[in-house]
Parts: sequence; C-alpha cells; structure tokens
Amino acid sequence: MAKHLLLTDDDYQFGVALQAYLEAVGYRVTYCQNAAETLKAIEKRNIDLLILDLTLPDEDGICLLRKLGYDKKLPVIIISGRAEVNDRVTSLELGADDYLVKPFSPRELSLRIAHRLALTQSVSKQNVPVKSLQFGSWYLNIDSHDLVHKDGQSLPLTPSEYSVLKLLAANPNKVISRQKLLDSCMRLESAESERAVDIIISRLRKKVESNSRAPKVLVTVRNFGYKIVC
Repeated sequence: MAKHLLLTDDDYQFGVALQAYLEAVGYRVTYCQNAAETLKAIEKRNIDLLILDLTLPDEDGICLLRKLGYDKKLPVIIISGRAEVNDRVTSLELGADDYLVKPFSPRELSLRIAHRLALTQSVSKQNVPVKSLQFGSWYLNIDSHDLVHKDGQSLPLTPSEYSVLKLLAANPNKVISRQKLLDSCMRLESAESERAVDIIISRLRKKVESNSRAPKVLVTVRNFGYKIVC
C-alpha cells in the first residue's frame, strides 16, 4: 500500500503542483493549506509523514510543531523559504526530522521522504520498545530499563536514573517536585537530600540533551522541581 503523506503549504499553486509530483512517484497525498486542517487530518487519517511549511495563514508552523511534539511516530520534513539558522535549529529541536529550504527540487524532497520513511520503518521494527514512554526523540523502555533514541541508539540507565526518568516521562509537561523525585529513588542510591536528585538530573541531561548546559527537554522549574517538555 502506498505511503500516505500530509502536505501543508498555504501557496495553493505550489501545493497542488507538489502534490501531483509526489502522487506521480507513488505516494498518497493529502493537501492542506493551514494548521487547523492539518491537525484535523492527523487526527482522522493514518498519516505516515508530514511535509510542513512554516508560514501558514492561521498559525506559525513552529507553533504547530510544538503541538505535534507529542508523537514522534509521525516524521516531519519542513519545507520553508525561511533559511535563518534559528528557524532550522528551533524546528529540529521541536522534533522535525529534516529541513529543506525553498526553492528545492521535488526529486530531492522525494529522496528525503523515502529515506525518512525507510529509517522510521526500520526503527519501528527493530528498536522502538513495545512497552515504552516517549518524549522528544527518546523512548524509555519499561521492560529493559534502557533509554532508546529514535535512530536506534540504546543507553543503559542506573536504577535511580530510570526511576526519576520514568516519573517525569509518565507526566509530560507536568512539574514534579524535587521531594517527589527524591522519594522515588531514595532507596536506590542512598539518596538523602534533594541535591541527590539534582545530580541524577544532571546525569540524565548528558544522555538526552544535545546541550546539557542549555536543556530543552528536561528543564528546571526554579524553586520547585523539574519537568519533561514534549
């Protein structure tokens, strides 16, 4: 069965032309012109990959990416005339898998789509645990207690790291107090103070963050605790 792509671009002539090309090379394509239509299409249809323009009439594509951060089962390729480094970096930090600047060759986009779909299928079959908690680009394997990246990389966790990360990942975007995190691991590493939680968080950041000194996933809520941002 042909893979189902969702194409979102507010330029109608560009959008229908790109839709026709992608259909000609063998994909099913649903075309949307704004963020609201895109969210509805994702909810109602089985979409294999989203091709997303950042400049939309009702909502910036960056904001839409934040809403989609819940589900990295859906690969996202950004297509945009915005070539600024900040747009590229922000899009990738929020979960986009690729970024293509307009104008571009439709054939190049087709090749990138094929590569991303092949990688997603490989990860789905071999690396993503069946019983897992997902956040950002990571999966926490409930059975093996390993941390698995979407590209297949697997990292071991200490018992306390697993306990803290499981509590945070099970409550995405919810602030968890240091005391509650301490209670979850105090018998695992003789943790006796909230400082022990800070040390565990520091170790986890070195594993899950691209820059542990400027965390984007495992963030501090000052004077209270931590949360995982999805």
